[in-house]
Amino acid sequence: MNYLGLLLTVSGCIFLAVSLVILKNIILKSIKIQAVVKNSSRTFGEVLCISENEEQLGRAKWTSYTPSIIYKVDGVQYVLDKYSVLNPEPFFKGQKVVVIYNVNDPAKALAKLELNSNEYFNAELPLSPKSLLGFLITALSSAFCLYFAMMG
Repeated sequence: MNYLGLLLTVSGCIFLAVSLVILKNIILKSIKIQAVVKNSSRTFGEVLCISENEEQLGRAKWTSYTPSIIYKVDGVQYVLDKYSVLNPEPFFKGQKVVVIYNVNDPAKALAKLELNSNEYFNAELPLSPKSLLGFLITALSSAFCLYFAMMG
């Protein structure tokens, strides 16, 4: 095997390993969402404020927004603010939202705008643009490297 073929094979295997790690993380995010929803109860929360965040991936730049939501479970107050959304329009200060929380750990919670919706806006989406793009780039890079290693 020539050096170029060896380099392409090693590169392809590395890209494949990275894409599998990204895929594993996508699956784990789905499991985390399911873990909260499975053993949950609900209450109502309120949007305290919405902060603006500038984000970047390579040359792409965008603004995301983080609504801070306060809710109470058994008299204890909790705050959800570890997530971002791309569209602030559905949110306004003082807005009431549905909070689904884990009964064993009420700090683990998801929020949604409508009671009958299955869309949790603070859940880290398993197929977020970053994770999907990362998976696609590494999987395709792996395929190209391994293809050209076999052809060369």
